[in-house]
Amino acid sequence: MSITMTKSEPELRSGPSLAFTLAGVSFPRPDEEIKQLFDALKPYGDVLSIPAKYKLAMTCKDEKVIYLLHKGYFSYRYHDTGMIISYLYPPLVIGLGNIFSHCSAGYHRAEVPAKVQRVTESDLNRCLENNPHLWQNITVILAYALFRTVAQNALVAPPKAYQVVRNLLIDLNQQPEEIKKTVSAPRYILDRAPLSRSTVMHIISELQRGGYVNTAWGGFLTGMSNLPENF
Repeated sequence: MSITMTKSEPELRSGPSLAFTLAGVSFPRPDEEIKQLFDALKPYGDVLSIPAKYKLAMTCKDEKVIYLLHKGYFSYRYHDTGMIISYLYPPLVIGLGNIFSHCSAGYHRAEVPAKVQRVTESDLNRCLENNPHLWQNITVILAYALFRTVAQNALVAPPKAYQVVRNLLIDLNQQPEEIKKTVSAPRYILDRAPLSRSTVMHIISELQRGGYVNTAWGGFLTGMSNLPENF
């Protein structure tokens, strides 16, 4: 599997303005801070075309790198299990945490063909020297990523399988249309929670029978009403 380098400027696709709730507090995605950092880094690095299922290397020639995500979307997955922690949408700067740490909980995988821009740590530092105010943007973005991970883990923490399935169906319903059209509801759940496929399919089937969930052929979510608290 290979990546292709291109000199052309890719079309920038605006990502969804995602928000999540943790302990009753809503945390919106810091779109403005992301855009400011993204735009400041655009003059640096190489644009790459990435095939689906490709894992991003977080170093290049023994130097740490980050990536500007222009098009497509990635999953961030645990190293040991491969389960998905979250999806990453453009515009976004991928790998900031890796720059400031010697270890990582997971890896980034392209879920569809994507275009990214690879920026070295030295170029990032050069950008920050010229724009020191962007350190605050980095702080805000990393804080959002931290709380998003905690919130995502909370979705799969309940002891009952139904509560986990319910949480993840609600989360899927809040995702962009591109996700709902390419990732089936069972796959979305099984990629994130240690549940058996038969359990997930049974719960979804019962919710469909009750008129709470609508899916197209293949299990793709097309509609959902307020799900019952208990099964």
